[in-house]
Amino acid sequence: MNLQQTASNRTLTDLKLAELLLKFHNNDVDSQTKLISEIKEYVRVNSDKKLSVQNIGETFRYNKDYLSKVFSKNVGISLQEYIIQERIRHIKTYLLNTNFSIKEIAGVCDFEDENKLVKFFKYNTKTTPSKYRNAHNNLHMNKK
Repeated sequence: MNLQQTASNRTLTDLKLAELLLKFHNNDVDSQTKLISEIKEYVRVNSDKKLSVQNIGETFRYNKDYLSKVFSKNVGISLQEYIIQERIRHIKTYLLNTNFSIKEIAGVCDFEDENKLVKFFKYNTKTTPSKYRNAHNNLHMNKK
């Protein structure tokens, strides 16, 4: 075997290796995309429950740190922040689409009591559930 054939074989081997690595990377990206979609749907469907990165990791059988890293990399926000956003979205839906009291919403959204819900909501939205409901109901009723 001469030097030119050795170089040619090495180039061919390098190309095959690059092709395998690319396939592996694409499969990894596809599986991560699928995992992220499944987690987002799980959080959306279960946003009326107390969710944590830990229990989502247990549900999907992944380490919580790995899940957090993959989620953040693909979505742009942390998994914990996504959980909070979905809980807030769920609470807002109840506030705007039902006549449930704050206490009743706290119950259906798995808060210990209405004070916990109010604190959670105010911390994350900078307003209280009642003010949010009143402001949005007034907008929908064309009141000022």
